[in-house]
Amino acid sequence: MTENKLPLNPWLAEIIQLSRNSHSVNYLQDCYKMSCARGEILSWPEFLVKNFLEVQMNKNPFLRKPLEQMDISDKAKDILYWAGVDKISDLLQITKEELDAICIKEEGVKEGITQYLASIGQELLSYSAKTSKLSLTYGYWTIPSPGASHCFNIARPTLREEWFKEYYRLYGRFEDEEKHRQAFETVRPICLEAELMPRDYKEFFQAAKNLFDSYEDCCAYCKIKPRVNRPIMPDPDVRYIYREALRALIDILERTTLMKRADVGDYLSTPSDQRRLDLSEEESHNESFQLLLICHVEVKIDIENIGLTLDECLRGQHGNEFALLQEPQKHPFSAAILRLREKVSDETLRARYRAEVEENPDLGWEEFIVQAALAEP
Repeated sequence: MTENKLPLNPWLAEIIQLSRNSHSVNYLQDCYKMSCARGEILSWPEFLVKNFLEVQMNKNPFLRKPLEQMDISDKAKDILYWAGVDKISDLLQITKEELDAICIKEEGVKEGITQYLASIGQELLSYSAKTSKLSLTYGYWTIPSPGASHCFNIARPTLREEWFKEYYRLYGRFEDEEKHRQAFETVRPICLEAELMPRDYKEFFQAAKNLFDSYEDCCAYCKIKPRVNRPIMPDPDVRYIYREALRALIDILERTTLMKRADVGDYLSTPSDQRRLDLSEEESHNESFQLLLICHVEVKIDIENIGLTLDECLRGQHGNEFALLQEPQKHPFSAAILRLREKVSDETLRARYRAEVEENPDLGWEEFIVQAALAEP
């Protein structure tokens, strides 16, 4: 954590002053020595700010309420997220002047945020200059300059597409995903039913089922609605299921405070499956969340195994379990389907398909694609 040289925001400054008045210098110095003994590399001013903020948040757990659980508009949440807000404690560190700056030309958004704060008995303080703030998640931060591009931060998980796309590119891919791309796109299992299903697929679908069971249990525990729909399984598009499994994990990390022991950024960025399992062991306070983390590792390992097996199929192995399609057969409506794929994203098509299946459970994916392609103007 690096100390920011800008003036400390008035909300945090008030907390520090009140806490200082209630503790002796000797007591604080003893706490600082213990912090150094634990290996924390903080200056004395940094320690005071961090310590007092932690004390305040422990006294008032409401300050830990995630941004996505605040009763404000989605537009307001987007603006606050990219300004650096993850929790109530972050929002209160924004000054009235800084709120004006981030909500420029968005008067309705500013009013909604102000009304929400009033409803919980809070209001922003005023300060004429730009101020420094502290997040216990990712350190010191300031309001971005107007027009600045959005900054990706692995310690701030969100389902916002811009963040998730960058996360997947940097950290979310399974091992050798690009290397096995051809195999995933040209080799298909002969059958995905019961005892005829290849073992790698059985293990993957079971791990994915367990993950979504745990995800839904976590949502129920935190009294929130799932935002990621359980994929239809079994489905040969295991890469889609894997991606949705990651989205489910990110949703929990964004909207809850269930990860208490491990560092979120450390868990998401480590390339080691064993490291993730070690970190999951520390989260034994909630069985469903711990199982979600374990299933995340299992799903990743299982899809990597599928990739290896499919790659072997390209070399002529596993003939009894898999059919090799070296040249995809031309569909009679291939031109219409191609035009549809160029105009509509896979994610949108999947969402439309899930909605259609709710009304017509017997509708197959290929039949749906043909119908959608013919209906497209």
